[in-house]
Amino acid sequence: MRVPYLSLLAILGLYIFVTAPSLPGIETRVAAHASNAANTAIAAAVAPHAKNPPLPDPVLTPGAAIDVAVSTLCEPGYARMQQHTSRALKLAIYAAYQIAPDSGRYEIDHLIPLALGGADIASNLWPQRYGDGSAAEKDKLEKFLHREVCAGKIPLRVAQAEIAKDWRSTYRKYFGE
Repeated sequence: MRVPYLSLLAILGLYIFVTAPSLPGIETRVAAHASNAANTAIAAAVAPHAKNPPLPDPVLTPGAAIDVAVSTLCEPGYARMQQHTSRALKLAIYAAYQIAPDSGRYEIDHLIPLALGGADIASNLWPQRYGDGSAAEKDKLEKFLHREVCAGKIPLRVAQAEIAKDWRSTYRKYFGE
């Protein structure tokens, strides 16, 4: 079976990302998820996956979080300081989902958002489609859950689990149809 050239480049980029020394402040829990990400990307390169996924493929994107105190993630600017997604990693995600990175119809999104302690690694990233309203809905849900977690109304682990399992049903739970 032939593996597309872009997939091989994506796997190489992901391998470099996973084996590179850890950035200061990244928890060991992330490293465990990152090592699984390389295997996930290799499997994805040889297995067909649906294009235009309404939800991320749970094999490719199960979600990953770091251990962070609620008080820390509720500090203004926390999520912005955590975003370090490289172009190589984004290309690896597009390749795993068999989506052209230059289509202009997708963005690489964190399944568990950084504002809820989501990790900036492959197992927490997926291509989310623009234009069908889902990106705006997920953004609205992320902001809502962040506010609720910071207000002490929803436990952080509950918010992470709900959005990782099925963010669309979580959206309906809080906002209706």
